[in-house]
Amino acid sequence: MICRVVLLLLLAAGSLLEFATSNSLSLVGMHNYPVEQHRLTTRDGYILTIFRIPYAQREGGRKQVAFLQHGITGSSDDWLLNGPNSGLPFLLADAGFDVWLGNSRGNENGRAHKKLDTMRMRRHLASVLLPFRIT
Repeated sequence: MICRVVLLLLLAAGSLLEFATSNSLSLVGMHNYPVEQHRLTTRDGYILTIFRIPYAQREGGRKQVAFLQHGITGSSDDWLLNGPNSGLPFLLADAGFDVWLGNSRGNENGRAHKKLDTMRMRRHLASVLLPFRIT
């Protein structure tokens, strides 16, 4: 009995780890929806990755655009965590919308830059800001 419980916990932990390390591309794909990844470059050189769910699984829907932008500390992944039964991007795609998921600079889909070394900037900010953190 204990072995079964441990085995179930290990299987659940493995599934959760796979889910937690997924990005928008894999989160949409794991539910068998079509997905596209696009890179946009801003005027000041940041390269943002956005994702598109191009059409509904059901035929005959409208082809209006629905653009979803995450909150200030999030990413496009946040919209997808509830899955196809209650996740807004999936519901919109099923209703016939052309769904686009935006990303802001600073999250995992918006850290690239044409000229700047963003990892160097992050290390510098960490060295400046971390000593002043509130404990």
